[in-house]
Amino acid sequence: MRLALTIERLDLARGGAEVAGLRLIEELVRRGHQVCVMTEAVVPPLPEGVEVERIRLPFPSVALRQLSFVRRTAQRLRSGRFDASVACGRGIAEDIIWAHTGSHPATMMGAVRTYYYNPLLRTLRRYQDRYSAKSWVYAWIERRCFARRPSPYLIAVSEMEAREYEQFYGVERGRIRVAYSLVDVRRFSPETRQPLRQAARARLGLKDEVAILFVGQNFKRKGLRLLVEAAALLAQRGHSFRVLVGGGSLRQGRPYMALAEKLGCASAIQLLGPTRSVEEWYAAADIFCLPTFYDTFGMVVLEAMACGLAVVTSRFAGVSEVIRDGETGCLLAGAHDARELARRLEELLSPERRAAMGAAAVLAARETCRKNPAIDVASIVEELAARKLAEKKS
Repeated sequence: MRLALTIERLDLARGGAEVAGLRLIEELVRRGHQVCVMTEAVVPPLPEGVEVERIRLPFPSVALRQLSFVRRTAQRLRSGRFDASVACGRGIAEDIIWAHTGSHPATMMGAVRTYYYNPLLRTLRRYQDRYSAKSWVYAWIERRCFARRPSPYLIAVSEMEAREYEQFYGVERGRIRVAYSLVDVRRFSPETRQPLRQAARARLGLKDEVAILFVGQNFKRKGLRLLVEAAALLAQRGHSFRVLVGGGSLRQGRPYMALAEKLGCASAIQLLGPTRSVEEWYAAADIFCLPTFYDTFGMVVLEAMACGLAVVTSRFAGVSEVIRDGETGCLLAGAHDARELARRLEELLSPERRAAMGAAAVLAARETCRKNPAIDVASIVEELAARKLAEKKS
């Protein structure tokens, strides 16, 4: 089949959606399909034979860029050159929506939770659709996309996300497939992590302290403030630990360092910036923590589990569906309780407790990723593309 894939910018440094998009392209080509990628820019090398259509986005505004991208790709998709099309993110004309970002209403609910510490900002977030151009554009794109009948097929990255689209847009369950974000269990494993550990810890200046790793691009939504508040509580109790903050930029991290200074735990917080070798961070760490306020899946959590790390995350992450609380990881019951987070982290300061949970986490991660026939995205795209082609012909 001739397939089109739309993604605003295919840059692996942007996050898990781009990494997954590249894997999908590679697998579709391997299976013999002709693939055309519509994007503003491609950073990684693509397989031979992949056609690239550049979408020029001259606007600096995020809202205008997104609006321009979906409208321009829609124009090109109407040419009829493709048997089916896949949006790796948002779109208004694609046949299949691979929804990494989550529904706009659920994202807004997560944003409200993010401002747990400020009632005024929390109230303003509830009405963001009325005054934010970006929020208005995202809401318009989704309404336009799922107002079509029949609605486009949806690939959700978790059951949590699938329920959102059923609830907010009335997408029929028969047009939804769930495919967890799989990770490379050869790259992320205890066997590859252990040889890197000593050198990785030395580079970060770690000695005997327990290293708690956080990785994310959006510090606010991923719950870094909550982790800093929990770190302050652990420091007050006299524990020896270091919080490693990976991803984002040093500029993004400054407000959180200021908060740590205010709470008296700045010496325990270390900003790492971005990396292309995240496995070295997993090697240096003892615990992985992502107390996110909303995450459609949370691939970094599954990567950490596959490496044998004890993990702590929230029930607002789709990856929580593959975690058994207290056995293969720790799930926070509340949305913004620093005391609960500090208590769960304190439990994992015990080497024996960490080792037992890490060993169980490896098995859980491998079992999740072994279910390829059921949740392999390329297979789902082939199935849905064939169904869409049949719908067009009927």
